Amino acid sequence: MRFLFAARIHLNRRPSFPCDLCPQVLTTMPGLKNHKISTHKLGERIFSCDICQRAFRLEYQLKAHQDNLHGEIHECNICWKLFKGRATLRGHVARAHSAKTAKCHICHKVFRTHDLRQHLKKIHVKTALQQTQKDQIELDDSASAISGRDQNISRMIKQCQRKAIVLVERLSNYESF
Repeated sequence: MRFLFAARIHLNRRPSFPCDLCPQVLTTMPGLKNHKISTHKLGERIFSCDICQRAFRLEYQLKAHQDNLHGEIHECNICWKLFKGRATLRGHVARAHSAKTAKCHICHKVFRTHDLRQHLKKIHVKTALQQTQKDQIELDDSASAISGRDQNISRMIKQCQRKAIVLVERLSNYESF
């Protein structure tokens, strides 16, 4: 562990812990563990709610559940709407009342920060997935027409398909801003 800290300080690099189940790379071992538990559903549900007995894999998931479902009601001091849980209220304020904006790096439209995340998922990931599926159908038709002596071309087509699928998965996991 000291080595990782020293590498970060002296080499000006952050340690990386790649997930062996997806392309995600995390900067801490606990982060990797939490990623595997929450994203890939690994691990047992050892944290249970005292009120409804629903079980969770991570403690913060239990706390969020209790705050959002069984917590106090909070009121927005701008529009007076009521929300269960502080996190829900914070999300409402950020979406409905925040002036922070961000620009889409693909189409350059400007959105409120939260709306940009939704825009990327709904528009660009969906468009990329549709294009990949369309290309895959065309490539499958082309691959079936290729004779036995052109197997290298067929392999290259399949390799491109796999790369496109990985790209779409990475786009769908786009969460950084």
